[in-house]
Amino acid sequence: MEDDSGAARLFSKRLQKIGYAVETVGNGKEGLEKFVSGEFDIVFVDAVMPIMGGVEVIRVAGSRGYAVPIVMLTGTGDERTAVEAIKLGASDYIIKDVDGCYLDLLPSVIEKVLQQHRLAEENKRALEELRESEERFRGIIETTHDYYWVLKIDAAGDFSKAVMLACSKGLGVPPGESMEDLEVGCARSYHPDWSWKNLEEACLKVFATGEVISNVQSARLDLPENATEYFSSEIFPFKKGGAIIGVQGLSEEITQRRKAEEKVRLYSEELKRSNADLERFAFVASHDLQEPLRKVVAFCDLISNEYSSVLDETGRDYLRRISQSTMRMRDLVDDLLQYSRVGARTKCLGQIDLGKPIAEALSNLEVRIAQSGGKVVVEKETDAPPPTIEADRFQMVRLFQNLVGNALKFHRTGVPPVVRVTVKKDGEREGFVKIKVEDNGIGFDEKYSSRIFAPFERLNPKSQFEGTGLGLAICHKIVRSHGGSIAAEGRPNEGATFTVVLPEKQAETGPA
Repeated sequence: MEDDSGAARLFSKRLQKIGYAVETVGNGKEGLEKFVSGEFDIVFVDAVMPIMGGVEVIRVAGSRGYAVPIVMLTGTGDERTAVEAIKLGASDYIIKDVDGCYLDLLPSVIEKVLQQHRLAEENKRALEELRESEERFRGIIETTHDYYWVLKIDAAGDFSKAVMLACSKGLGVPPGESMEDLEVGCARSYHPDWSWKNLEEACLKVFATGEVISNVQSARLDLPENATEYFSSEIFPFKKGGAIIGVQGLSEEITQRRKAEEKVRLYSEELKRSNADLERFAFVASHDLQEPLRKVVAFCDLISNEYSSVLDETGRDYLRRISQSTMRMRDLVDDLLQYSRVGARTKCLGQIDLGKPIAEALSNLEVRIAQSGGKVVVEKETDAPPPTIEADRFQMVRLFQNLVGNALKFHRTGVPPVVRVTVKKDGEREGFVKIKVEDNGIGFDEKYSSRIFAPFERLNPKSQFEGTGLGLAICHKIVRSHGGSIAAEGRPNEGATFTVVLPEKQAETGPA
């Protein structure tokens, strides 16, 4: 849905070139009508259109239950609209730049959105199956259990001689027979193909102690085609004249629930594998790109040193540009490598005194601090040692190095940078530590506060400030991998403040 016919044609040609059939409309109202008349794999919606804008289209589509993934197209500086679209159910958004470079993102965005949508739909179906299964069995519990049975056990506690006194549907009691004082043979011979191990142990424990045991798992194996039925039983003591003479049980078949749970587990593992594969791909791609870049830099240096005299000024200028571009590319690859390692690298967790990674980070930045003419002040609570947290030391050094390095880089012209690092226990959340990195640099407009942590996002031109656009993205990933949060505040020409909150202990299951 795009009201700019020229942009719509470019958009269609790019998608048709890679094998997609495309339909375009010029306004939101007509687009919603297309939802009803056609079947689409994915829909792109422009934020601003006549009659009905993109946000309203997404709102209406959601209220009508349309399950097609929608991607919002917004202009530069219109991120709030994109965020609102995501909240209303959009799968993703793309920022349209004037040069049309956003069209190059379409294949990867489509692949990612369709994969996420497919996995989400499969997970939704599995969860729905699980919910229906649980409701079905809840109804059974509220009325009657699948099976009721009573076993008489001799005083010696010999389960092999236990006798079935009573049983209900499916257990072989002839119709019309009384369940009271009914003896139909020994339990083991009566159901020789049942999985008795868990039941036997639980029954003997109930018989000996008189306690009630719930959720005893067992399985029935004597079914055609090697099928298996699973059961969950609750076992009670069976008394006569106040004395325990056996046990009685209520058994519920949970086969479908087990199958649904297994589906959810498999889908979850598939999603984890998919994410891990993407991280490994970024790691390997970044690593393999380093070697040819080293060769390009080496040969540029060789030409400059050995053949500079035979080159005119234009040739030497071209060589400098090649060398500078290659160096920027190498920095980008290095940062991509660091970014991928945060997720792919197994964290070496240990108790970390946060004063140590701060000191190591400042040591690494010593030359840059001196070159900028600035200073870094580390503040801590009076008469209190630096907080200790469970974390990966290498990643904590990288976190502080990136945050402080970012503050040094974006300083105002003619104003020496002053960076303050504060580390203390979080007064609002018990068991957490709060870290603040404040500077007196160029700052930023707070409407970009959520955008600056995205990979490759830059608020300033490359010609003015060097960098790859990955430093803060790496910080964000490190903090999230440790179960924490990071936020940014700033004002133009008044500096910026980055606040990190980290747990003192990592969750046993690992951080999200």
